[in-house]
Amino acid sequence: MFEKSNKIDSTNFDYYARYSYERFLFSQPHIYVKGLYYDKKSSYYYVLCPDIDGNTKAMDGSNIFQWFANNKVAGCPIKLVNSIPSNALEVEERNIEELINGSGTPDNLRNTIIKLYLMLPKDFPFIYLRYNKDQEIEIVVDKQLTKEENLLLKNIIKKLGIPLNYRLLVDSKVKEKAKFRVFNQGDIEIIPSKFVSDKYSKNLRTLLEDDEYFWVENRESILKGKIKNQTGILPNSWDRLQSRCFLDATVFPQENIRNFLPMYENIIIALPINGYDDNFLSSLKIDLNDLIDLANIGRVSFVLPQSIDRYSLNMIEPLVEAVPDSFILTRRLAALSIIDSRIRFPFLYLPFGIKERTYLLRALYSSVSYIKNDNIRKILEGFICELGRIWSIEEEMVNLRGSMAIGSIGMGSIASSILKSIHGIDRLIEFFSADRLVGLAAPFSANVVPQKFEENYVQILANIYSGLRTGEYPYFIKNSSVILNGLLTINSDAPVIDLAKSFKGKDIERLRKIICKISDETVNIDEINEIICKFNKEIINYENRKTRLSKINIIGLICIISELSGKIRGISLIKWLLEILYNHRNDNDIIGVICDYIESIITCTKPKIVFVSRLRDKLS
Repeated sequence: MFEKSNKIDSTNFDYYARYSYERFLFSQPHIYVKGLYYDKKSSYYYVLCPDIDGNTKAMDGSNIFQWFANNKVAGCPIKLVNSIPSNALEVEERNIEELINGSGTPDNLRNTIIKLYLMLPKDFPFIYLRYNKDQEIEIVVDKQLTKEENLLLKNIIKKLGIPLNYRLLVDSKVKEKAKFRVFNQGDIEIIPSKFVSDKYSKNLRTLLEDDEYFWVENRESILKGKIKNQTGILPNSWDRLQSRCFLDATVFPQENIRNFLPMYENIIIALPINGYDDNFLSSLKIDLNDLIDLANIGRVSFVLPQSIDRYSLNMIEPLVEAVPDSFILTRRLAALSIIDSRIRFPFLYLPFGIKERTYLLRALYSSVSYIKNDNIRKILEGFICELGRIWSIEEEMVNLRGSMAIGSIGMGSIASSILKSIHGIDRLIEFFSADRLVGLAAPFSANVVPQKFEENYVQILANIYSGLRTGEYPYFIKNSSVILNGLLTINSDAPVIDLAKSFKGKDIERLRKIICKISDETVNIDEINEIICKFNKEIINYENRKTRLSKINIIGLICIISELSGKIRGISLIKWLLEILYNHRNDNDIIGVICDYIESIITCTKPKIVFVSRLRDKLS
């Protein structure tokens, strides 16, 4: 076994001072912060807040100095002060490139492994990090590194801001010994492709590697906002206008798939994770061969939002072998959601560094004090604080968790914070779950089909995700409406492939076009009623027994604020944000740049509305 000691230059290592400083900035927007400074003589970092004293309170009401001591990185040489030593030098905040790479963030070894694989070339040897018995870090590779590879590894570790002294070992059998996941429950970080078991088929490995290296090659362009649409991101086999619905079978069983086949040209299914796949096919009332046949004729597609090792090979491998082009994995799903979310709500995934985000957060918070209505001010304060939390972790979460990060850094957490601000009710988990579902469906313009217990949360988020309409800029609130009411559909054991192929007539196509069309424009109500009537006749001609029919309503938009508060109406968060930005546009160049960016998105794009399909009980 070859062994070599290595030392990374730690001259510029900040001991996570910038990370601690940024956490303070995003958590305490009410405090004026002049900057972060370093004094070489004392080897300390200082967060300069000229206006604070012993009585200053944090947002949660605690003493600000105590809050900072409890929330900075443990062991970090940093203090909160109202004056600094005369020779202290200002330290720059992390820029967008550092945020994308995860530089300067405290990590455990497992997350460091993920970050290394996202920066190393595809052909780099297998690499694993571990502690030895003396608690020294060992980097183990499966073959001896070349001089160039060794230098590359050192440079990447340095770029990540890790002052790592490590032993480099070569062990040809390290992959057999390396363990990525200690336990599965609740562990949603994405396993690097080189860690997956040799039991995986070649086609499944190819899908996984392609997904991983798609992110490696494109994440900077995506997170910097250089890629503004789905062109080149959405696989060719998915890139066509269709009436679609999205079924999330990750944990909960779904409904009879025949309910959806007449209405939708394509059904996207998030497949169940391991341990929840036993009842999946029986809930759809089909077998595996039926599912493969439906995928082969383009009626069903699949997404894998979670890390590949959380799925049962018995479930996904037969599908991958038969229809590999029908799959989209978590990294590409994340990219699609980021691009789509920006169009719908441009204040998510800002392509700026900490400095710009902090300026924006201060501008927003400073405007709250002028609002006289206590309820509205409460809403906006909660919203701003949640926006700050999201901005502080977006890139990190997406890198580590792919599309599973969506629920915790999207509009769900914002909606939850608003509800909590008004009523003191915590619905964070429910909104996280709903946001993940809506965020996955939205890039495909797919109707969301929620479980009954999550319908209200999904409906609220479907409204938010429907976003800004170019023709109504800068408003987005609509009245509640049922767009397509009383659609009949089939809930029986009819031969599923025969059913899928039967609904091809002119009236069926008219309905499917309407489902696509109402996402973009107003449709005449008489035309809608006529189409529904003719569609229902087609359904009854196929299945005339009422006990085997169900009813589906496709629900339109609802007003987010009135739904949450019950009293406060007419508030558009996006409108308020834009008004503040324009009021501060000339304050400094940074706000001006942010204004230009937001404006470039909302004036050049037209987000499709997200609709919710609510399946109702059988007809009696």
